[in-house]
Amino acid sequence: MRRIAGVVTIVVVVLVALLGVRLWVQARSRNAPPGGSGEIEGTTVDVSARITARVARLAAVKGQDVLIEALALTPNDVRVRLLGDDLEGGVFRQELERRVDDLGLATRVEFLGHRSDLADLIKEAQGTVLPSRDEGLPLVALEAMAASRPVVASAVGGLPALIYDGKNGLLVQHDSPRDLADALIRLRNDPALRRTLGRAGRAHVATHFSAEQMRQQTLAIFEQVAR
Repeated sequence: MRRIAGVVTIVVVVLVALLGVRLWVQARSRNAPPGGSGEIEGTTVDVSARITARVARLAAVKGQDVLIEALALTPNDVRVRLLGDDLEGGVFRQELERRVDDLGLATRVEFLGHRSDLADLIKEAQGTVLPSRDEGLPLVALEAMAASRPVVASAVGGLPALIYDGKNGLLVQHDSPRDLADALIRLRNDPALRRTLGRAGRAHVATHFSAEQMRQQTLAIFEQVAR
């Protein structure tokens, strides 16, 4: 009985977490631009192909250093906003800033730190990048997809289960600036692809993180526990 009770407790905790994610994603989806466009109205890639890398913190595991190296391999109109703080003393951020200066990217990289307007910043961007070396199921990927923004991500952790390469986003080899640069250039050069990936991402989130989907998954989990 103790074992079963423990399993049920774990299941309930997981379900509460899933409920929070789904309610949050549904709210984001309702606020996404109508029609699921991945474009910024009135902006063209020739003016600014801005890519947003949004992570919880600046840390080596999040791969911002890989993104900076990749950025140096892209055309000058590709720019990056790094959102999040270095919570481990600031050493990693200092290393990133030095590398940005060494590569002559100071006008193309913005360190925005902690922001309360993350959703607006994602909508302003033409894509979101997750160059992580390890990940679970990052909320930022769901947020970007719900906002119809294409996601470029490393094929690590839970990301390949969420992002299907070339269908609702782009997956790249982790720790590969060249692969990441190629994906950024591909998005830069192909507005139609940005729109297609953005719409597909939004549809995927709406389908797989809906209330009905959660109900079915909840019943399936309880059926497994009851066996």
